Amino acid sequence: MALKKTEWPSLALMALVFLSMKCSQLAFCCSKSFYLNGSTQKFTNCLDLPAQGASIAWTLSEPSSSSTVPQQKGQYYELDVAFWGTAPEVGGWVGWGLNPSRPQMVGASVWIAYDAANGTNVLPYRLTAEVAGGEPLRCSAVDYEVTNSAASVTGGGRNIALRVSLRVNTSVNPTLYHVWNRGSSVSNFQPSPHSMQTSDLLSVAQIDMTSGARASSSSSQTLKNRHGVINTIAWGVLFPLGIMVARYCKPFADPQWFYIHILIQSFGYVLGVSGWATGLTLEKRSNGNVYEKHKYIGFILFAFSTLQITALLARPKKEHSLRRYWNIYHHSLGYTLVLLGIVNTFIGLDILGAPTWAKHAIICSLSALGALCILLEAISWYVVYKKKKEQCRISTKSIVLDDSLKQHSIGAFGPTEHILRVV
Repeated sequence: MALKKTEWPSLALMALVFLSMKCSQLAFCCSKSFYLNGSTQKFTNCLDLPAQGASIAWTLSEPSSSSTVPQQKGQYYELDVAFWGTAPEVGGWVGWGLNPSRPQMVGASVWIAYDAANGTNVLPYRLTAEVAGGEPLRCSAVDYEVTNSAASVTGGGRNIALRVSLRVNTSVNPTLYHVWNRGSSVSNFQPSPHSMQTSDLLSVAQIDMTSGARASSSSSQTLKNRHGVINTIAWGVLFPLGIMVARYCKPFADPQWFYIHILIQSFGYVLGVSGWATGLTLEKRSNGNVYEKHKYIGFILFAFSTLQITALLARPKKEHSLRRYWNIYHHSLGYTLVLLGIVNTFIGLDILGAPTWAKHAIICSLSALGALCILLEAISWYVVYKKKKEQCRISTKSIVLDDSLKQHSIGAFGPTEHILRVV
């Protein structure tokens, strides 16, 4: 049946509404054109990013010649990216970048665009743990070979478009970790810190550069955070605390110290194994990004801690001749576990990209435990000294008393002995 002329406008409006709804659902209402200096560049893919109203477009071209950047190895592709963002204020900045290993700001290589007196600038920066801890962001070398960069400012100085062409290795995994943000000002080539609002803290996305699909990385990041917290508590708090109980509570609470020691170490072991298991899960999700040193120390910790727990079943009695050697083994392995656990905790914090204040908090906690150990060590030696001194005094008094009794016996039975000798 043919449509009437009066029905065409309403049908067109319904189609437009339908397309706009589909566009919003698919999050592909983005521009594939980048306009700069009178020319327009077309891109293959585009995507609306989930925070700050930003969007991105890109073209991933065929493999090119090998890169001159020493950190990169393998098959390289030309990645041409256009990023659109809105600065909070006129004179502000927007930035976009890539993290080669994980979905977070720390460790990312970024490019920041802003409008300066001499024109629009695009400068490279590397986001380190020190920057996350509060140090100023300074222009520096990045982990990618950049072949071209440009920017344009519109909308009265707030709408900024950034374009970067670089070489990336997507032959192993086409998924890249994108980060972006914005700030209010730039002074002496140093962008001001971005705000800490929710939209500014969620500006991370994991994008498949071949299909254009955006994956959710929040679950993996949550698991990483749990892995770090669990292992920090296990190896940085519970195991050292259990050793302190065994060493310093024995003179004051015997045999209660033993049961407290077993309880704390068992709880620490359960947490440590849980942290180790989450690490294995993270390795499966890592897409080939494995941190060998952290992984192998984790395996050693799991094996040694299991030996420590099972060694209780073979603990000789106090009077047994092998008890001394068992004590040496148990103490040595315990101290080794604590040392390796603390080292691996800090390695994990670097991998996680933990802020500087988190490391300082752990250092302060360990320093407090160390100071407490020194104090308890001095008290323990003082108690041992007092006990030995008391034992020595009692022993000396006993010897004097024995000598006195002997002399008294000689005086009392001396005449009788004399008579017996005479007889």
